Amino acid sequence: MLCGLLLSTPTYAYVVEMIKHGGITNIPHKSPARPWLIDLEEGELLFGDGTTSDYTLQLINAEDEVIYTCVVPAGTTSVVLPSTLTGNYELRLVGENYYYFGFIEL
Repeated sequence: MLCGLLLSTPTYAYVVEMIKHGGITNIPHKSPARPWLIDLEEGELLFGDGTTSDYTLQLINAEDEVIYTCVVPAGTTSVVLPSTLTGNYELRLVGENYYYFGFIEL
């Protein structure tokens, strides 16, 4: 199921997956009620009204290595990414039962 995490130009569609014991599977039709709207402005991720629970943010490079990780506590409205990161990354926001993922260019 596609979920509309929105980044500034260009727009990316993000996919939501359910985390289950023993592996990851596509989320069933009872997905989170609303997609997130996330903007990327000058290396800062903006979460609008804030996150509703704790997440772990991960940036993963083309070799499938986690290049950057940080905890995003509930209520966070923005995260500033390190200015040393440039290029294309997979962005993951990992929660307790599911995670959002998509691709960004820094």
